[in-house]
Amino acid sequence: MLAHLKSIVQSKMRRRRLATCSKATLIITTIVVVVVALALLVALGGADSTTTTTSRRSPREALVIDTNRGGEETSDDDSLRPSSCHFHTCFDVLRCGLAESGRIGVHISPPSGRIVDATTGRLALDSTPSRQFAELLLAVESSPYYESNPDAACLVLPAVDTLNERRVDRRRVERVLRALPAWNRGVNHLLFNMIGESAGVGLSLVAGAGFTRTTYRIGYDVAIPVFHPVRVENPDEIVKRAWSTERPLLITALSPVDEHRIKDMKAADPGLVEIVRKCNPNENKRIFCVDGHGPIPYPEYLSKSSYCLVLSMSHLLDAMMMGCIPVILEDDFYLLPFSEVLDWKKASVTVLEEDVSQLVSILERVPPTVMKSMSMQTYFLWKTYMSSMEKIALTTLKIINDRVFTHAAWQYEDWNSSPDMERHPDANRVTRPPPLFIPLKPPQVDGFTAVILTYNRLEMLFKVIACVSQARSLSKVVIVWNNQDVSPPKSDLWPSISKPLVVVQTTANHLGNRFYPHAAIETEAVLNIDDDLFMLSGDELEFGYQVWREFPERLVGYPGRMHTWDKKSKTWKYEPEWVNEVSMVLSGAAFHHKFYSHAYTYMMPRAIRDWVDDHMNCEDIAINFLVSSYSRQPPIKVTPRKKFKCMNCTAKESLWSDPGHFHERNICFNHFVNVFGRMPLKAVEFRADPVLFKDNLPDYLKRYPSVRDV
Repeated sequence: MLAHLKSIVQSKMRRRRLATCSKATLIITTIVVVVVALALLVALGGADSTTTTTSRRSPREALVIDTNRGGEETSDDDSLRPSSCHFHTCFDVLRCGLAESGRIGVHISPPSGRIVDATTGRLALDSTPSRQFAELLLAVESSPYYESNPDAACLVLPAVDTLNERRVDRRRVERVLRALPAWNRGVNHLLFNMIGESAGVGLSLVAGAGFTRTTYRIGYDVAIPVFHPVRVENPDEIVKRAWSTERPLLITALSPVDEHRIKDMKAADPGLVEIVRKCNPNENKRIFCVDGHGPIPYPEYLSKSSYCLVLSMSHLLDAMMMGCIPVILEDDFYLLPFSEVLDWKKASVTVLEEDVSQLVSILERVPPTVMKSMSMQTYFLWKTYMSSMEKIALTTLKIINDRVFTHAAWQYEDWNSSPDMERHPDANRVTRPPPLFIPLKPPQVDGFTAVILTYNRLEMLFKVIACVSQARSLSKVVIVWNNQDVSPPKSDLWPSISKPLVVVQTTANHLGNRFYPHAAIETEAVLNIDDDLFMLSGDELEFGYQVWREFPERLVGYPGRMHTWDKKSKTWKYEPEWVNEVSMVLSGAAFHHKFYSHAYTYMMPRAIRDWVDDHMNCEDIAINFLVSSYSRQPPIKVTPRKKFKCMNCTAKESLWSDPGHFHERNICFNHFVNVFGRMPLKAVEFRADPVLFKDNLPDYLKRYPSVRDV
C-alpha cells in the first residue's frame, strides 16, 4: 500500500513537471507519503482502536487500553465529590433497569481478566492477580448476577486486583481503571479491597476491610472481612464438639505484636487469659505460639476458648471459624464486616479500651446459655457469609442488590436468624417487606369481589354464583373464562343476581389467571373461589370476609393444611390430613388483598408461575408462600370446615382422587422452597369461629346461624 501511494505521488509530480527536486524536497515528500498511508490505515480499520477492540473481541480476548488516557478526573459538580458519595447521588440506578427477577446484572471488565497496555503491548499491571481475586471473579461469573453484555449490566467489576494495595502501584492502578472503556469516573463500578485504606478511585463503590467510621460512606460502600485461606478439616465437627461441653471462661488475645493493651488484664488473671501470636513476627508464615510456647495447631486451638480478643482485623475470621466469640475494642477497630445488615451484638462483645483491664469480670457476668448462643451465632455468620471468597463476593452483591430492588430485599431476620438445620436446611432465605399501604381495617361499605375461575362446568358454576350472591358484603362477581375453544354463555343465560356480574375471557388456559389483577376488581378484598364450591353458605362467606377485614395482610380461608419436614428424606412434605397446626389455607375459597394479585402476576418468581401453569397444580401453595413471605404471618383458618366436598363431581373430574396429585404437590413444594430460597410458611394453632356458633341458642340470636360443625 505504501509503494502504491508513493507511485501516485510521483506521477503527480511528473505531470506537474517537477522533474528536478532537491534532496530536502524528496525527504519532505516521503514523510508526507508515510503520514498519508498511516492515516489511510487508521481510517480503514484502526480508528478508535480501543472501542473497536472492546466491542468485537471474543469473551476471552485481552482488552487493549491506552493508559495515557487515564489522567486526573475533574468535575464542576461539587455534589459528586467521591468523599461525599452516597447511593442517591453517585449511583446510577437507572442502569439497573426494571429486572423482573429483582436482580442486578454484574459485568466483569474484561471477561478474560487480561488488560494489555497499547503503548507497550504488555500487561497493563505488572503484578499477577492473587488466587483470592481469581476466586472472586469466578464466583461472580458463576453467579446469577453475572451479565455478559456490558450494556445491560447494572454494575461493572473491573478485573483489576486491588485486594492488597501493598502489592500494587496505586497510581498505575488508577491510570488503568480510568482507561477502561466504560469507566465514566467510576460510576457503578465496584472495587474490592482487603488490605489498605479501602480508598476508591473516582466515584466507584468500594467493598473494603479497612473502613473506619470516618472513611466509610454509609449506604454506598460495603464493609467486608479480611480473608485468607486457612485449611481446617471439618470445622463443623470441631465447633460442635466445643458446644457439646461447657467451655470454661478463657480469653485468648489474638495479638499481632504489641501487647501493652492487655498486659494488665493478663497479670490480674493469668489463668484465664492467654496470648496467641506468631512464633516469629518477622516471618510471613502463619505459625502461632501461645504465651511464647508452641507451635500450636492454629486456628483449631481457638475452639477451646470462649472469647477471642481480636486486636487485628486479619484474625477476626480465625476466631469466628472456631466459634470463639470476638471481643472488639470499640476505640480503634475498623468497621465490622457487613455491619449494614448483620447484627454484631448477637455475635460479639464490644468494650472500650479503658475497660480492658476489667474484661474478665465483664465476661463472667454473661450467662452460659447466652455465651453458647453467641458462639453459635458467630459460627453461623462466618459459615454463611465469610467462609470463602465466593460467599464474601455474593454477600456484597446481595447487599447492593437490596439497595436497588428494595421489594426483594432481605429483612433483619433473614440476615441474622440462624436456621434450625433440621427444619430449614437451606440458609439462603428471602422475604419481602409487607405492603404498607394495606389499611389496618378496610371499610365495611366496599365489600368484596368474588373471582371465579371456570372452564366448562356451567351447571356447577351457576350454583356457585347463586351461593356467593347470598353473602351480604358481596360487591361484584368476576367470571374468569379459561376456555379458549368455547365462548362463554350470552348475557341473558347467566343467573340473575342483585350484584354486577362481569365475564373476562382469557387468552390462554393458565391456572394463574385466577390471581390476575383484572381491571374489573375494584374492591380491596378478593374472594378467590373454585367453580365447584357451591357448598359454602352465605354466612360462612360473610364471616370469612369480616375476619379478613381484621387481618387484611393475611390469607383467610376455610380448610387448612400443614407442611412438615421429613428428616429421613430431608425434604418438605405437604400434609393433606387434619392436624392441630395450620400453615396454609386452600385457595379454592380464600380472601386476600388485591395487592397480592398484582404481586403474584408481576413479582412472583417466574419459575413458580410457570410451574403452576405447566402442571395445573399447586397454585394454592404458591399464593400461601407469597402472602406469608410478605406478611411474615400465618394464614387464618375460619369456621370448622375441614374440606370441600363436591357432591356431584365424578372421580375423573376430581383431582383429589388422583394419588399422583399429592405426590406432585410434594414435588412442587420443595421446588418452591428452592426458588424462594427459604421456607416462608408460618404455622399456628388458631381458628376463628363465630362467638355463638356452638351455643344451644335459637338461630335468630346468632349472627351467622348457618355456620355449624361442617
